[in-house]
Amino acid sequence: PTSGDVLVGVERRPATEREPLILLVPNEGEGEPLVALASMDAEAGLLVARFSNVAPGVYVLCLEPTA
Repeated sequence: PTSGDVLVGVERRPATEREPLILLVPNEGEGEPLVALASMDAEAGLLVARFSNVAPGVYVLCLEPTA
């Protein structure tokens, strides 16, 4: 399997009204968590976080509001 890009869309902005951090945490405990700041994507009409070169596997997705 090869690495690929992952896009995470956020339909509703957190109560802080700021762009949230999105974390992809490997479920198997191998590798480091990946972190991206979601930003508005005009084409999609929602907040999107982009991750590049993500290894295949199972990940836990976390949304962390920013202050």
